[in-house]
Amino acid sequence: MSIGHLQFHKALILYFPKQLTLLRESMNLSKEEMAQKLSIELPEYKRYESGRAHPTLDFIHHIVKTTGVEQIQLLSEPNGNI
Repeated sequence: MSIGHLQFHKALILYFPKQLTLLRESMNLSKEEMAQKLSIELPEYKRYESGRAHPTLDFIHHIVKTTGVEQIQLLSEPNGNI
């Protein structure tokens, strides 16, 4: 694995779940509403937010396109806001 790939994988595991939660909360959406906005089933959404599942790069792009959030924010260390 390359350094970039390792950093991306680390970001998915450590930062993405919290950033997804912060994004949803900043949009004042329930988990169910966010799942609907992203066109996925609620159980799948909950797995992403809990860190039990990791999104594909395509799905991250879908989140960016759907919500307007910057990709880097989804993969950066959380600081409490989006």
